[in-house]
Amino acid sequence: MDHDELDKTLSDVNKLCELIQKLNQENEKKEKSLKYQKKHKGSLSTLCINVNKHYKKFDELKNHLPAIPNSDDVVMIS
Repeated sequence: MDHDELDKTLSDVNKLCELIQKLNQENEKKEKSLKYQKKHKGSLSTLCINVNKHYKKFDELKNHLPAIPNSDDVVMIS
């Protein structure tokens, strides 16, 4: 193997190493993104439980609101 072939082979190896490094970085980003999505997404059953809790809180708060008068009960003052 002469000097030029050796240089070309070395250059090819360097390019492959750079490509592998770039692919590894992209995979790490994807893995982090998936972990973040899983962590913040939660399961469907957890979501349903949370929604039900909010509806219960809303119902409790709604019971403390004053009643809305009927139109028959409202007297117009001029």
